[in-house]
Amino acid sequence: MRSLIAVASGLAALSLSSCGGGGASMPAPIRTRPNITSSVAGGPSRAHAWTCAFAFSAVPGPVTAWVSPGSYYLQLHSGDCGAPPSLVVDSNSGSLSTVVPLGRYHVMVGNPTDEAGAYEIHVDYPLS
Repeated sequence: MRSLIAVASGLAALSLSSCGGGGASMPAPIRTRPNITSSVAGGPSRAHAWTCAFAFSAVPGPVTAWVSPGSYYLQLHSGDCGAPPSLVVDSNSGSLSTVVPLGRYHVMVGNPTDEAGAYEIHVDYPLS
């Protein structure tokens, strides 16, 4: 009996054929989790202001971000920090989650309070 397993870009294919059993079967795709990278960033935050907190490149897959304090807002935009606004997803609950295509992204942190403060964000994103 012969077997072949191949993994590339988050897909695995498995093909089995038996001795004297005729032609080989077509590979069936099996979804696997892409490589995920976690990053932490932080900094000062002015009252009622938005800050570009973190920029990254991602392959297709899930992106999750959360901020401390949890009362702060988050936005995920496509492009770099200096790019025109291009909102992908936003949240006023301190965390967000979405699935993104291949590309460059940045996370904005918003301080909705009347006081300046500091924040820390955690971002999980797919990496090739």
